[in-house]
Amino acid sequence: EFLDADGGWHLARYIVKSRDANGDPAEILYVGRDIAAEKRQEHEYQEKLRRSAEEAERANASKTAFLRRMSHDIRTPLNGIIGMLHVADRYDNDPDKLRECRRKVLHATDYLLDLVNNTLDISKMESGSLQLENQPFDLAELLLKTMSVLDTYSVENSVVLTGGVPESHFQHRYLIGSGVYLNRLLMNLASNAIKYNRKDGTVNLFCNELSCDGDTAWFEFVCADTGLGMSEEFQKHAFEPFAQEGKETTTSYTGTGLGLSIVKHGAGLHHATIQANSRPGKGTSITLRFRRADPQEEK
Repeated sequence: EFLDADGGWHLARYIVKSRDANGDPAEILYVGRDIAAEKRQEHEYQEKLRRSAEEAERANASKTAFLRRMSHDIRTPLNGIIGMLHVADRYDNDPDKLRECRRKVLHATDYLLDLVNNTLDISKMESGSLQLENQPFDLAELLLKTMSVLDTYSVENSVVLTGGVPESHFQHRYLIGSGVYLNRLLMNLASNAIKYNRKDGTVNLFCNELSCDGDTAWFEFVCADTGLGMSEEFQKHAFEPFAQEGKETTTSYTGTGLGLSIVKHGAGLHHATIQANSRPGKGTSITLRFRRADPQEEK
């Protein structure tokens, strides 16, 4: 094999056609063949192997870091729960102290439940077994419930939450799809915006109906915040599983780095697009489509 002056690859073969009385070659046939296509395929295959090896190494490193964080993230709220129970035993006649203990225990258990749910979701994503339900749901009711949960979380972390139904604009509220998973997507987006925000910052969560062709309606869900933002380098990996930039949060829990990955995967299952604008004062938007419920389903 050799490379010519013009950069083309060739394969040369030398074949002895005849020999003299001493057995030395007398006639030689030279055969040349262009192997540029084969070389190109070989190079592409080697490059693909190299990228796969790098991705596998990065994934293993991320999972190792994830396990380290997971052990810390589980231990932190568990220690808090145990500590609050001991405090409650000492102040069993103090209603205010008991109320404070219950609030902190509920906060810690909510975090643990979210941790487990995200871990289960990422496992289903990697195995390809995550399936979305296709059931009627009320978009307005879903937004009200989501905002109710997030409101408590935002107050505890000194962040102002706005948006919901009053700031959303849509004509069709009764839809067909996975309302449960849509709620998970919005919760992951907004809780991240609250967590990586500043004290007295704001998070605005709302949706707009973009268009409707009679059967399918397109919605844009926006989560805008005054948060810390992401570096340009981290944006390249922000939606990868276990990715974390390590910035200070408004909570005592750092999280698993799975939230945005689950959001992106869920958007993909909805045949949707997702775009993040990480500058402070901006946020993330998702465009999803849902089939409208027919009059019978709306009842």
